[in-house]
Amino acid sequence: MSNTNENRTENNGKIIFSDGHELIIAFGTTEISKDIYTGTDDALKIIFPETVKKIRDRSFSWYKGLQSVVLPDGLSGIGEGAFNHCSSLTEIRLPESLQEIGDWAFYSCSSLAYISIPDDIVRIGDEMFCGCTALSGVSLGHKIAGIGNKAFSGCSSLTEIVLPESVLNLGDFAFSGCEQLAFVSFPGRMQSMGNGVFKGCGRLLSLSLPDSVTNIGDSAFEDCVNLREIRFGNNVLRVSENIFRNCICLSFFDLPDSVRAIGSNAFFGCCSLLTVKLSDALSSIGEAAFAYCRNLVGIVLPPSLESIENHAFYLCETLPRIHIPDSVCELGESAFEECARLENAVIGNGIKKILPYTFSKCMILKNVVLPDGLKEIGDFAFDQCYDLTEINVPSALRTIGDCAFFSCTKLTELRFSYGLSAIGECAFKECRGLTCVSLPDSVIQIGKEAFSQCSMLSEIEIPNSIPYISEGMFEYCISLKNIVLPGNVIRIEKNAFRKCVNLDTVTVPESVLRIEEYAFEACGLRNIIIPESVAYIDETAFEDCFDLIICAPKGSYAAKFARKNGIRVVYSEEMLAAAEEERSSGRKRRFWNKFRTKTD
Repeated sequence: MSNTNENRTENNGKIIFSDGHELIIAFGTTEISKDIYTGTDDALKIIFPETVKKIRDRSFSWYKGLQSVVLPDGLSGIGEGAFNHCSSLTEIRLPESLQEIGDWAFYSCSSLAYISIPDDIVRIGDEMFCGCTALSGVSLGHKIAGIGNKAFSGCSSLTEIVLPESVLNLGDFAFSGCEQLAFVSFPGRMQSMGNGVFKGCGRLLSLSLPDSVTNIGDSAFEDCVNLREIRFGNNVLRVSENIFRNCICLSFFDLPDSVRAIGSNAFFGCCSLLTVKLSDALSSIGEAAFAYCRNLVGIVLPPSLESIENHAFYLCETLPRIHIPDSVCELGESAFEECARLENAVIGNGIKKILPYTFSKCMILKNVVLPDGLKEIGDFAFDQCYDLTEINVPSALRTIGDCAFFSCTKLTELRFSYGLSAIGECAFKECRGLTCVSLPDSVIQIGKEAFSQCSMLSEIEIPNSIPYISEGMFEYCISLKNIVLPGNVIRIEKNAFRKCVNLDTVTVPESVLRIEEYAFEACGLRNIIIPESVAYIDETAFEDCFDLIICAPKGSYAAKFARKNGIRVVYSEEMLAAAEEERSSGRKRRFWNKFRTKTD
């Protein structure tokens, strides 16, 4: 070194020399202090004397120009982050004397291509080689028991890893983002694998895990987009959340008999998955576990199964049939929503409630067997099941939710048992093939538009327990000709019979107090009998009913309404006399026709 370029620094009383190319640690130095050289030199190489035993935390961190390090044979420890972000470091030899390497010791040494871990090292620390993007070769010592969290995460040039037999545990995200990793050899004693351990390892094709593994963390193989085959050992208890999410080439999977649960999103987006063999001990399938498995055609639910959570089989477009065993007592929302090829479904007797959207948009679903003890069908449960032709309505059924059978266009007949109490809004709206509905007197609530646009509906029994003809209940029921309103109805709501173009005659019961806007708008209604009890009729109630005659008591609100709005009116007294005349004469001419040309 020339005197003009030489720099002298003190470290624990020892003189350090640097000529701009080499940093030479003075002989006799035993320990390199914490943070002492952080970002302070541009030397390309560091040479340590044999006296150095310990390199402390972050001693050479962010030494961006450093390319090579010669470590002494007697070195026993390297501290946390000691060489982190030495982005030009290409070569470092770790001596066999080394017993400990701290976490993130070589973090983001992005030019380091190879590393050999000495045999006395028992653990690869957290983030030790994280972000070493040029690292393509690793040799691990034979005493390593654990590999820490993110130890090799982001080592995008690493192509293979052979784990020694001593390894028991892999930490969270240990090899995540190793984009070129194509081969992994697992030891026969390994026990656990952390969350995201191989997440994003897009070159992995096949893996076989030993029987010793009992726990595999969430997202362990998520986004392994080329993974085609994987074998679990016989002691895994749970298929964890997101474990195979977006493994788009995985085509089949056999669960070992030890598996008790499948976690949320476990196979989410496995669009090539064709068949899954479930464990006979399986008790639960988590939320969206098989969602977007668009090619799944074969799955048999075992008799041990107790719960299927929300969206479990959402958008399994090619699933042809499903049999839910009696052991299942919980069936989640949207569990089979948009299973576009589902034709047959048997729901076991353990289910008491079908939650919203469970079979929504199963467009070719033809046959459904409902359990005997079913009490509730939730909102949109079977909406847009266009091919559903009939349903066995259990006697235990109490509630039908909003839009539960919306647009089930091939349903033709519905007969409900006593005990049903509520039918939700739009429950059977657009069931265009429905011709006949029988409702028991136990029904106390029918939601708005419940039978709207049931264009073939010609016969319906409205129960006596109904207090309102709700808004739009029979709107656009163009085949409805006659309707008997029960004696407890107090109000006919907005649009109740709007556009029922073939409705001819209606008798309003004496319980009715109000007829709301557009209630009979644009009906083919020709005759309506309105009692004295009616105290309000909206001006639009009979809009565009061009041939209408209102029969009402003289002086009643209805009679006054008729005269005010230019509607022909017949007083009840005259109607009774005409009816009696027809009865006594035996003539079959309808007495309404007597008043058809009469004006008040």
